[in-house]
Amino acid sequence: MRRRNPWFLRFIALALLLSVTVCGPTPRAGAVSQEEIDALKERILLLDEAKETYSAEIEALSDDIYTVLERKKILDARIAATQGQIAAIEELILGYEEEQRSLEAGIEESRRSLAEAEKKAENTYELYCQRVRALEEEGAISYWNILFGSQNFADLLTRLDFVDEVLTYNEDVIVSYNDICAEITSHQKELETSLADLQEVINRNRIAREELGALSIELGEERAAASELFLEIMADQDRYETFLQLLDQEIAATDQEIALQEAALAAQREEAAAAARRAAQSTYRPSTTTDTGSGSGTTAAGTAGSTETGTGSAESTGTTTDTQSTSGSGFAWPVDSTRINSGFGHRDEEETGGVGSTNHQGIDIGGVGYGTSVGASKSGTVIRAGDYGDGYGNCVVIDHGDGTSTLYAHMDSLDVSVGDTVDQLEEIGVTGATGAATGPHLHFEIRVDGDRVNPEDYLP
Repeated sequence: MRRRNPWFLRFIALALLLSVTVCGPTPRAGAVSQEEIDALKERILLLDEAKETYSAEIEALSDDIYTVLERKKILDARIAATQGQIAAIEELILGYEEEQRSLEAGIEESRRSLAEAEKKAENTYELYCQRVRALEEEGAISYWNILFGSQNFADLLTRLDFVDEVLTYNEDVIVSYNDICAEITSHQKELETSLADLQEVINRNRIAREELGALSIELGEERAAASELFLEIMADQDRYETFLQLLDQEIAATDQEIALQEAALAAQREEAAAAARRAAQSTYRPSTTTDTGSGSGTTAAGTAGSTETGTGSAESTGTTTDTQSTSGSGFAWPVDSTRINSGFGHRDEEETGGVGSTNHQGIDIGGVGYGTSVGASKSGTVIRAGDYGDGYGNCVVIDHGDGTSTLYAHMDSLDVSVGDTVDQLEEIGVTGATGAATGPHLHFEIRVDGDRVNPEDYLP
């Protein structure tokens, strides 16, 4: 039985943790909440702990040629953790920037409200001063004069109402002024708080950007260390040849597993087709008076045949995009690049790009860098997805249901799982340099009836 890498389950757990972050930050509709900030910070801490664990595991492994793939896999996991931290910090920064814009808008509104209140207070204070001056000029006796100057009782009541209205108005002016002064104090406190909050957000944003810069440098160093791992092996011809033999053994074991998975999927499809045929036959009822039974029988058979072969037909005609066309055999370029760094078949050692077999069983597509979208060359079912420690790194195999399958290797991260059905050019991951690779590219293979063929003969 094939030996499995002991780090596999831990790597899968990390992949689940990173699934919401590695692909980058999500645009926000509003300011980030404190709960979201706390969750992102917790995720960053968890990833930092995972990175320390990976570093310890690498140190624990001997510098042996037979552990090189395990060491590279752990390095890839650490790189993925760093990318997860970068994505989380980028999301924090987006939240901080949105919060900063919200605070700045609130501060502007507070300043406008404060200016309006101060203007209102100025006008009310002026009115208050006018009333005070009027009282001083008229004196208290003027009210008695108004009352004693009444012609009759009805006139007295009218004059009393007038005096009451004047006094009430004067009181209202004083109350209004006091209320406006309280409003000004409230606006001033609100403005001071908002300005302090804004400064805090600006500081948090600055710290996050500093952390982002440090992590970006760390990511570059980690990728360089991952590449150096294979470059050191190349420097020693004996070790390099041993490594290639080990790699070939791992790939041969992978081929056997892929063949078993393809056979199992084909058996499932055949069983489904047989069930459809049985269902069609069970509903067939020949007529004793007309020829319609024959027609129904033909339709039933046709339906069963469509069920059996429809998948392949749909895949052959798959959809295309403005930048991707489909060949006569139904395949499309999986990335937005047609530059081939290394072709199919025999290649000299200097052509291997630092690592890999001299009998190349696929093509290496370059010009992609890290993070370029990888689409399914043809629609089908995912039968393999993950890093199985065989040198392919993060790898996806898609069975197309017509005797063909495709393999996509060395990806940075994956967007699909085993059992998923994908359409042509649907994203399955992004390019990277995981596994036995010294730089970002996509290793791409096409198999026909289990045998590898030159992808260039099948691509448009």
